[in-house]
Amino acid sequence: MMRNVVIKKSNIYDVAYLSDCFFKGKYNLVVEQVGRELLLIKNPDFEFLTILQIGSLIFLGDFAEAKSIFEQSFTKHNPSDLFICRCRFYLGIGYIRRSAYRDAASIFAANLIDFRQKSKLSAEITYYIFQGISFFRFFKGQYQQSIKFAQKAFEAALKLRITYTQILSLDLLGHSLCQIGQVRRGTFELEKAIQLAEQLGNGGILTALQISLIKYKAQFGHDMKNTIQNLHDAILSLKPQDTYSKAELYLELSRQLILRGKGKEAQAQLEIASPLIYNHQNKRQSALFNLRFADLLFLKGESMAALALIQSLRYNLDQKMDRAILCQVDGLEKKIKSDSNGSNQNLNKINPSFTFVDSRIQHRLVKKKLPSIRIGEDPLGDILDQVANSGIDAIDVIKEFNLFGLLPAALNIPRGLKGIYLGPTRNDLIILDGSDVYYTKKGITAPLKKLILLLANHDFKTKEFLVHQIWSYQYNPLVHDSTLYALIGKLRKSLDIHCSWIEWSNEGYRLSPNIQVLTTINEIKPLKEVVNTNIAKKVLKNIQSKSIEDFNIRQLRFIKQIKVGEYINVRDYMKKYHVCSMTAFRDLAALHRRGYLIRIGKGRATVYAAKAP
Repeated sequence: MMRNVVIKKSNIYDVAYLSDCFFKGKYNLVVEQVGRELLLIKNPDFEFLTILQIGSLIFLGDFAEAKSIFEQSFTKHNPSDLFICRCRFYLGIGYIRRSAYRDAASIFAANLIDFRQKSKLSAEITYYIFQGISFFRFFKGQYQQSIKFAQKAFEAALKLRITYTQILSLDLLGHSLCQIGQVRRGTFELEKAIQLAEQLGNGGILTALQISLIKYKAQFGHDMKNTIQNLHDAILSLKPQDTYSKAELYLELSRQLILRGKGKEAQAQLEIASPLIYNHQNKRQSALFNLRFADLLFLKGESMAALALIQSLRYNLDQKMDRAILCQVDGLEKKIKSDSNGSNQNLNKINPSFTFVDSRIQHRLVKKKLPSIRIGEDPLGDILDQVANSGIDAIDVIKEFNLFGLLPAALNIPRGLKGIYLGPTRNDLIILDGSDVYYTKKGITAPLKKLILLLANHDFKTKEFLVHQIWSYQYNPLVHDSTLYALIGKLRKSLDIHCSWIEWSNEGYRLSPNIQVLTTINEIKPLKEVVNTNIAKKVLKNIQSKSIEDFNIRQLRFIKQIKVGEYINVRDYMKKYHVCSMTAFRDLAALHRRGYLIRIGKGRATVYAAKAP
């Protein structure tokens, strides 16, 4: 059983126990026992304990104390190569966490320069040299170089037979591979690292690896239908103090929600993440946080506010180190400026995914540096490419994975629009509300689409006018009010939380004046505005005689559709209007009695034809 108390007598420490604590990520226990000050130089385990001390302080965020201990030990002690190399490695990580990239570059370079000329280097020194270089190259966006040195570090780690070092190199290798689009192999390396972390019992590294795996699967579209739920579950599984990992997940969750047309929900998640990010003071997370907000402003149509935000955040980024984020910043800035100049359509062909242009997507779409990338490595990237190249042809895949945030780009709908889009296919209806995009296809009928178009003009439309325009009936409140109310109720249900867009007064119905209606449906043509009720009444007078008011909807529709010279029997009428034989017979017989049809034949051979004028 693991001991919780260190045996310490006359500055003699239980080195094996402290080493075990360090490799399992229990850095608090290490610092609690060895302290935060320089250990006695004469201690036989001084170097090893100091390495654990410095590494623990770095991972706990106490960089200044770790640096001070290293500098003191360097001046008061004749350190070994391993001590220097390993301490520099941990300090380099600390510098990168503080975004002090120049200092990190100097200290990692010092390791390489000081030791590469030596004929024989231990596997441990080799490991920390290559792991440090790989770590720095990764943050600089030089992923191919990062992969090269991570592989060398892993080879050295295998010789060491230290599980902890193997985990770190596999972690870095997996991250770098994912960044260049080799997602399957990258996630495979991360999964191997997770298995080793479970064996080692290092809960901190295990959690970080699991979060990275979830984030990459979301980012590249592996298991897209469950992405949102997976991210939510991962956030709930984290401990309250794991603020960095939570912030990473919130940032990815907001991105996924924007892609799915849920801008308001994405903003709510960012507001939750805000204190986590700014308390941690990580520049990269802060930049991504502001970038997400700029996305939302842009989608709402507030282009100038979005532009001001991304131009301000650019000053907090390092031009050499933060290349991946700067690619996204450049993508959004170009998008906004092009949109403002009225050339949005051309830019959509380059990048329909707003700022979701990491270095991998930019290489594939613009620089063509990854010609051998395989389909299926990045399903989400493939969809973004399809939207860019084929626009409306990508509608089916957008619907399949609920990526409704891509619909405006695919359909070339102006950003920030508040309104209804009828289409792109027959039964579709898209509701646009700034950064939110809602899609429905259930029960969207031709009468419903006609009603939407009629209500789109600013003036209220009377019930008489609506009934005539939608069904071509002469209005009778006793017959037609219930039908019209049912249709309006169906429209309210389709609009869901936006049902308040339908306004009512004593004059009739309309959509709110700020709501626009767009359509690409050929069979539904926008109607010219008819606001004069007297004109509407004159149109109604041209309908057939008042006796027609007593007919039902089927009969009225049939009279309108049948042409002179056409014939119909009871069976055909049954199929056409989905009624039983007796109802079909009564409908046709009534029309015959009123003089609208002529009857020919007897019994089963009876047919009805339109009466010549």
